[in-house]
Amino acid sequence: MSAAHIVTQGCFKYFYLDSKKRKKKKKKKEERYISMFYI
Repeated sequence: MSAAHIVTQGCFKYFYLDSKKRKKKKKKKEERYISMFYI
């Protein structure tokens, strides 16, 4: 893993957590896509 990939993944994770706090209801399709993205 390159440093750029780690930074991108970190920013994406923070953005996702922040959006999840704002919207309690999250689409299951988005969560499934994100879980596949990290795996």
